[in-house]
Amino acid sequence: VLYLIVFHPIFILMVWSYLQGVFTKPGYPDETSSDISLPRFLSLSSYQPLSQHYSQANQGSTGSNQTNNENNDSNNLARTITVKQNVWTTIYSLLIMLATIPPTFEFTASSYEAILELDLNWSFLILVGAIFSLCLSGFAIYHTTLILSNQTTLESLQRQRYKIKENSEVTSSNYLNLFDVGKRANFQQVMGSTWYLWLIPIGNSYGDGYSWPLNPHQCITLCDSVEDLNENRV
Repeated sequence: VLYLIVFHPIFILMVWSYLQGVFTKPGYPDETSSDISLPRFLSLSSYQPLSQHYSQANQGSTGSNQTNNENNDSNNLARTITVKQNVWTTIYSLLIMLATIPPTFEFTASSYEAILELDLNWSFLILVGAIFSLCLSGFAIYHTTLILSNQTTLESLQRQRYKIKENSEVTSSNYLNLFDVGKRANFQQVMGSTWYLWLIPIGNSYGDGYSWPLNPHQCITLCDSVEDLNENRV
């Protein structure tokens, strides 16, 4: 009875999170957004937006000088569901492994012949539970780290930017995250402020998924860097 009470709710939450993650669209800009006459920037050009996650595969935006960190609110929900799915699958796999080890050990410790008579399904459950819980725990920690720093996967992999000048000189600049407003605030932007809904696969975040609050200190740093760059050009 205890196993039924513990495992079934976790299994339901795991499947619920998985279905939410599969059927939640990543989001893409509205058709009217293509009419904006603002300059656009690509990662291979001389200039690039400081925080932009784009993908041609899902019709994501290539970026503009607007302060957009995600495509829309459904993309924000997808980030939330990904973390919850990893967490619940990790917990479920870990519990499967922990629940299978005691009876398996008790059976095999009874006699030497019991090891040969052991059903392979028990060993398979322990192995699969260990592999899934170990691998998915890494994904859960990684995605949680992205939320705490308010970054996308592509942004987390980019530490420096390089630019080739007209005289073939190569310069680099460190990554500057304008949207990092502190771990607590970053977490609440994505997961929401209602703590008991953090692990429930529903939308709990606030905001529209388009505009994100900026870090004032990082903005000042960026403005100073731009001024220094303009002075050097003059």
